[in-house]
Amino acid sequence: VRDDPLDMVNVLDGWTDLAGSLVYGIGVVWLLGRIDPWAATVGIVPLFVIGAGNVLLGQRARRYRQQARSATSTVTGFLDAVLAAALTVKVADAPRDVVDRLDTLNATRSRAMVADQLWEDSMWSVNGTLTDVSVGLALVVAARGALDAGEVRDRKSTRLNSSH
Repeated sequence: VRDDPLDMVNVLDGWTDLAGSLVYGIGVVWLLGRIDPWAATVGIVPLFVIGAGNVLLGQRARRYRQQARSATSTVTGFLDAVLAAALTVKVADAPRDVVDRLDTLNATRSRAMVADQLWEDSMWSVNGTLTDVSVGLALVVAARGALDAGEVRDRKSTRLNSSH
C-alpha cells in the first residue's frame, strides 16, 4: 500500500509521456522523412531496436521490482507483528532474537532494493545513451548534404518542373 499511490501517478505520467512522445516522434519522422528519407530510416531503426530490447528485458526488471517489494513487505509485516507482540517479546526475553531477525530481513531487502535500483538506473542510462546515438547517426547521415526545411519545397518544385 505504501508505494501504490506513487505507482498510480507514475503509470499515468508514463502514459502521458508516451502519448506525447509518440505524437512528437511521428511528426519528427514524417518531417525528416520528407527531407531526407535515409536519415529518417537511420535515426528510427535504432529506436525500434531499443524498444525491442526493453520488451525483452522488461521481464527481468519486473522480477527485480517484485523481489524488492516482497522483501519490503516482509520487513514491514515483521515490524507490524513485533509491535503487536511487544509485550510477548519482552516477557520471553527475545529482543536480541527480534533484532537479529530484523537484520536478516533488512539485509535481504537491501540486496533486492539495490538490484532493482541498479537495473532501473542501468536501463534508463542505456536507453538515453542509445537514443542519443541514434539521433547522432541520423545527423551524420543527414550531414552528407545540405539539410534544411527548404529542401522539401525545392525537391517538390524540381519534380513538378521536370514533369512539365
